[in-house]
Amino acid sequence: MDNYQLTGIWKNTLGRQCIENQLAINRLKESFLSFRANVITLANEISRSLPDYTVHDITHIDALWEMADCICGVDYDLNPVEGFILGGAFLLHDLAMSLAAYPQGIIELEKLQLWNDTIAQKCKQLDIPIPTSSKHNQLPENIREYVISTVLRKLHASSAEKLALNAWKSTAGDIFLIDNPEIRQSFGRVIGRIAHSHWWDISKLENEFSRVIGAPSWCPRNWTIDPLKLACIIRVSDASHIDSRRAPQFLRTLRKLSPTSDEHWCFQEKLQKPYLSEDSLFYTSGYSFKSSEASSWWLCYEALKMIDKELRQTDALLADRSMNRFKAKRVFGIESPERLSSLIQSEDWTPIDAFIHIGDLPKIIRNLGGEELYGKDMSVPIRELIQNSSDAIRARRKLENRSDEWGSIKISVYVEDDNKYIEVEDDGIGMSLEVIKHYLFDFGNSYWGSELMLEEHPGLMAKDIKATGKYGIGFFSSFMIGDDITITTRKCNKAQEDTHVIEFRSGLNARPIIRNAMPHEYLIDGGTKIRITINNIKNFNKIFEVSPKKH
Repeated sequence: MDNYQLTGIWKNTLGRQCIENQLAINRLKESFLSFRANVITLANEISRSLPDYTVHDITHIDALWEMADCICGVDYDLNPVEGFILGGAFLLHDLAMSLAAYPQGIIELEKLQLWNDTIAQKCKQLDIPIPTSSKHNQLPENIREYVISTVLRKLHASSAEKLALNAWKSTAGDIFLIDNPEIRQSFGRVIGRIAHSHWWDISKLENEFSRVIGAPSWCPRNWTIDPLKLACIIRVSDASHIDSRRAPQFLRTLRKLSPTSDEHWCFQEKLQKPYLSEDSLFYTSGYSFKSSEASSWWLCYEALKMIDKELRQTDALLADRSMNRFKAKRVFGIESPERLSSLIQSEDWTPIDAFIHIGDLPKIIRNLGGEELYGKDMSVPIRELIQNSSDAIRARRKLENRSDEWGSIKISVYVEDDNKYIEVEDDGIGMSLEVIKHYLFDFGNSYWGSELMLEEHPGLMAKDIKATGKYGIGFFSSFMIGDDITITTRKCNKAQEDTHVIEFRSGLNARPIIRNAMPHEYLIDGGTKIRITINNIKNFNKIFEVSPKKH
């Protein structure tokens, strides 16, 4: 008997002995065992496509039953249909990290915008021209390997959603992972959705899985399916499975790993299986980390912080929905490196959180983003805003295949209600709420070329946009002019009601307010408008002649 069949969740679902409904349970169990046998073959291909990654074969998949037991509790309430769907999601969740998971193989990936964007991204990192051909067999080896691994990693969760219904062509006919057509049609989609969900932000779960699904006709009526519950189980079980089973020492020796990958293998190789005590998961190391392995210790610390976050967020979601909560609600010792080092031990060095941080960020921004960097030249912030607007317009031209003449930047200077204003407005790509949160307020960090840009605007990276400004330091130079700044922005492919307004009312001394725009503030065609209330009018008059309501 395989170890996963010894877990409480298996015994209470597909391994349940129940005379009254034994035929239905046996049907689900037999289908699952056949499903698993097919997946084993495909999972073994992952290491061929991604040799630097830690183990993702059937041993990892089976271990998720054990992790679910540890986190949820062996008596957690699941029925046999939910056991089948959860087990199926375990089987599929990482399976698309192999080229073999795509019926057309690498040819299927080459057709995607993501493929071309990833080539362009790597070429930008290497500061080399983008190749004229994107065919995998015509790419330099270092670029080809990076593109394949990156695209597989980014696609694996969304592709998992389709795997249960995909067909692999053979001379004997179509091959499916789930052999039984009725079970495949009944459960394939929901299994795929739950497998996909392990990669989502947890805030998405509640909206996507808001309804309970009824039992199939050949099962008892009370064997309903709660996708939200199952999605919560898979995300914490998968996140929490980091131990030496994922990084066997001999396999690490055999693989010629990159330095970055080797650091991940190093810390997982040292970890024992986690255990539950009270409401906490305890992670311990079998071997201490030498000073030469300090970077791996810190990777371990960050991984455990991620697991702790997943457990806490999941517990909050279940509590808010008045659902049965999991036994594990946090990771022990994660509050500080010093406390965690009592479990994850170091040798000849001490983990102290001495990470460089900025104590007075507003002061640094005022210095680096204002007069200390630019002097008293009041044309500088206007120039920076124009550069940002120009980048946004060029990006939209490329996205929408517009002419080089399309797009406009409008600069307005006016007096209204005794206040003096300057506005810079463009009809470029605009900003989403995610861009506002993660890039506009991140001093010195640029949106252009980021992972978020690739996600929001597929194909833009491959069109080789060359940005002249940044959302970071360029925007913050605006505070040279005034502390009262209002930004109105709408992503160009969104509706008018998706316009957002960001208000800085006290400069950098208080948090900005982010709100939905009122109807009279909607931007008609997308883009961004920045309005600054002018403080230093004496210097500013050297650049612009200000008159009432002049535009």
